[in-house]
Amino acid sequence: MDNIRSTSALVPLVAAATPLTLFPVGTGRSAKIKKIMTYNGQPADVILEIGTGLAPFVRTMPRIRLISTFHDNIGEFDLPEIEFTANITCQASAAGAGVLSVEVQVEVEVIG
Repeated sequence: MDNIRSTSALVPLVAAATPLTLFPVGTGRSAKIKKIMTYNGQPADVILEIGTGLAPFVRTMPRIRLISTFHDNIGEFDLPEIEFTANITCQASAAGAGVLSVEVQVEVEVIG
């Protein structure tokens, strides 16, 4: 089966240090993150962590600083080549809703 690119739903992080599923990886498949799109509506910088698991959360990528009130796009040439075999999850050091939103979306390459 050929690899395909897929985009996650927009994930608003509404509670600090509470992991949420960013991209579900199907049974017998794996995924590599190719692009991360973020927005930080907080009045201060926020640290984003990406990994696997909800309880416990296991960080598998370096932490990403999200600058206050900015959006960011991180492309595949700036990302480590990590192959996820479990659901991709994320959490932030601070979170909010509405104008204080911390939002994350990823584009992944699904393998298998």
